[in-house]
Amino acid sequence: MFKFYSVAPRTGYRVLEEPRREFDRTYYNNSALKEARGRPPKLSQTDILAADRLLQDLGWDAYILTWDQLAEELDLDVAGETLRHHLGTMDWSKCIACTKGWVSQRHAETRKSWASVILDRYPAKENWRRVRFSDEVHWGVGPEGKMRLLRKPGERYCKDCI
Repeated sequence: MFKFYSVAPRTGYRVLEEPRREFDRTYYNNSALKEARGRPPKLSQTDILAADRLLQDLGWDAYILTWDQLAEELDLDVAGETLRHHLGTMDWSKCIACTKGWVSQRHAETRKSWASVILDRYPAKENWRRVRFSDEVHWGVGPEGKMRLLRKPGERYCKDCI
């Protein structure tokens, strides 16, 4: 029989001697049994929930932290990549922050009224020869570039993410 099914005799006898439940197809898929296979996770479910709670409680101050800074803030002895992997199971990810619009509604109305006053003052094309336009000059202090922050899906336009 072993030769017919291409099974080594030693393996065949071991299979026949083991209890039937070991070969039940649903045995390893049972959620009531504790998983004993594979490497144990570095972070417990309690640590992951504590990280989630910290992110929700602190808001913007926690969203701008790097993964390594967040792990240090939580006093976890893991690398930032490990924390990123575990929080990824709860849909946390780093995304580029949305920028605020340059002009508020009130400022837009002020600009519009100024433009209508100037057009009334200088209606002819010849009057505009005295007007000079210049390019904007940008200067800044501190880091430049796009800020990345932590957020869950659907929080793109949340007030803490802008």
